[in-house]
Amino acid sequence: MRIELINPFTRGWKRMVKALFSPFDIGKWFLVGFSAFLSGLFEFNSSMVNYNSDDSHINAEEFFRFPEQAWDWFQAHPTWLTLIIIAIA
Repeated sequence: MRIELINPFTRGWKRMVKALFSPFDIGKWFLVGFSAFLSGLFEFNSSMVNYNSDDSHINAEEFFRFPEQAWDWFQAHPTWLTLIIIAIA
């Protein structure tokens, strides 16, 4: 039995290119982007879990402070806020 190392990667690459570019569909790209966005939200929420305690509960104070922190970030980076508003519109 011969074990191929590169063949699975080559087949996966070809399948990815076919799925994303043949034919090109902007809806697929928005779906991939939205999935990445949701993945980022999951990473953010998992960073709020307090791992020092035995029951691993969510830190509510940090959770409710997030909108204020997000607004402060947007005020420090007005270009991103403008681009996001234009993209949503």
